[in-house]
Amino acid sequence: MVLFSSSAALLSFAVVGRLNVPYALVFGAASMASSVLGVLVVGSLVRRSGRPSLVVFSLALVMLTGLACITAFGIGTLRAAFTTGEGLGFNDLCA
Repeated sequence: MVLFSSSAALLSFAVVGRLNVPYALVFGAASMASSVLGVLVVGSLVRRSGRPSLVVFSLALVMLTGLACITAFGIGTLRAAFTTGEGLGFNDLCA
């Protein structure tokens, strides 16, 4: 699914002429190299430890880190909105 949506975005930028080709090539090469390196490192760690659960634990750690970041930035945004007197975005339905 991610490959499909990324390819569709790439194609849509290319069609309208907004694709920065050198940047896309560098970014694609870096992504491919990082993916290969990640697969090799994780495979080596799983073989060495004999515990495939390391993959699950690392994914859980990434998700928990994302949750903590989203929560922290959300609280910061709410705090800034309250200090400047902005509302929370709730308006009258009939307005």
